[in-house]
Formats: sequence, C-alpha cells, structure tokens
Amino acid sequence: MSTAEGVLRQRAAVRPAATKKEKSPETVRRHQAFYLVLLVGILGLAIVFMAAASANLRRLNNDLEAENAYIQAEIDSLEIKISNASNINRIEKVATEKYGMVKADAESCISLGSEKPETTNLAATIKQEAYD
Repeated sequence: MSTAEGVLRQRAAVRPAATKKEKSPETVRRHQAFYLVLLVGILGLAIVFMAAASANLRRLNNDLEAENAYIQAEIDSLEIKISNASNINRIEKVATEKYGMVKADAESCISLGSEKPETTNLAATIKQEAYD
C-alpha cells in the first residue's frame, strides 16, 4: 500500500459519513407551531394596517364631502344673487334711484338702422328682450 492510499483511508476513517439528522416529531410540531404563530402575527399586522389606511381614507372622504357641500352652498348663493341682479325691475329701480336715470318716453328714443321699432317704449323693449 502506498502512503497516499493510507492517508486517504485515514481521512475517510476520521470523517464521519454525512448523515442527515432526523428531527423528532416534537421538534417538527414546534417548528410548525412557530411558523403558524408567525403567519398569524403577520396577517394580524396586515389587518391592522389596512384598517388604519381605510380609516384615513374615510376621513379624507368626509373632508372632501364637507368641502363639496360648502362649495355647493356658495354656488347656490351666487345663483340667487345673479338671478336677483338680472331682474329687470331691480335694474330699473337701481338705475332710477342710485344713478338718477329716468325712463325715456317714445319721443326721446333714437332708432339706429332702417327698421322701424315695433314698440316705442324703451322700458317695454328692455323687458321684452330680457324675458325672450
């Protein structure tokens, strides 16, 4: 026998054969229980985070709905103001009281163009155009 063969045999004898260590059923159950608890904990945290995100979205939605209601109230108020301001009777009242204007009579009206006006009263013409 050569020395090389002897050295290889000695090393083989010193090294134990690689054997897979078998786990006992109790160890397997403990590992399964650990992983199950870990999975349940992760799912619980996910549920908590999702509930927090949902509550935050609900709050933001409520804020937007309140802002929308406020803006809609402003729009309604402005529409009423526009309606009141464009009322012909109100325009006539402001023109006569605030600016000192007087209603023109038929002789004071000047017609531009070749067409003859159907009505000779300026106030009636304004009313007619406003409501048509």
